[in-house]
Amino acid sequence: MPARLISIPFFILTAVFGYLTLEKNGIYPYILLGSVIALALIYTFSPQINWWWYKRYPPDIDKQMRQLLIKNLPFYNNLSVNDKKKFRNRMALYMIAVDFMPKGWDNVPTDIKGIVATNIVQMTFNQKDFLLPKFERIVVYTIPFPSPQFPETLHASEIFAADGVLLFSAQQMMWPFLQPQQYYNLVLHEYIKVYQLSYPNKMYPKLNEEDWQILTQISKFKKEHVTGIIGLKDIDPSVVSGTLFFTHPEKYQAVAPNLYKQWETIFA
Repeated sequence: MPARLISIPFFILTAVFGYLTLEKNGIYPYILLGSVIALALIYTFSPQINWWWYKRYPPDIDKQMRQLLIKNLPFYNNLSVNDKKKFRNRMALYMIAVDFMPKGWDNVPTDIKGIVATNIVQMTFNQKDFLLPKFERIVVYTIPFPSPQFPETLHASEIFAADGVLLFSAQQMMWPFLQPQQYYNLVLHEYIKVYQLSYPNKMYPKLNEEDWQILTQISKFKKEHVTGIIGLKDIDPSVVSGTLFFTHPEKYQAVAPNLYKQWETIFA
């Protein structure tokens, strides 16, 4: 971490002038005090220092994650060389910015973090602010889970807006990333909801139950498939519509061009 590197000289100064303060009089105690104050400030503002550094010198994702993008994400493959770099940098920054919390395992694997990041980066790619900072915690279970909002139901995803938390099952998260035409993307589904909460003043399309026929025509995903993937019965077709805008763009534009245009305006 950059903040740790910056703190090293002050640790050395603290050690040296701490010793000199014990052995001799003079200005050494004042220098020691200055070093201690500097360390305290670096510690206090380390998140801001690190973020400033990473934005100035953005990291890249590892080779394995790059190969997963090339193999499984058409959106990435259709970008220019410069935009591919922008996409990867934003993925890396997002994985640094949010707090991934494992449930059922010791650590959230890097590829799982990467899969989450691909979805939000694709969704906000055309925008300057791509982080959606009101939601900075992501809980990742290994399999479907109950929760305080749905204690009696094992499900694979949800958001808890009061605490700015997204919850996912890694098992169901992997399926649409590896086979996007076979499985509904529950990660994008939850991020569409997060986006709507983050930007409530935008004019989002409103779909009703009868519009499931259009959504099925776009993706071949019936309502039962979507509810089966997520594990909850109460699914807003408007959110599904926003999700399919990203996962099935060509078919969406052909089947519902006006609706597609509305989503295109929102994410432009």
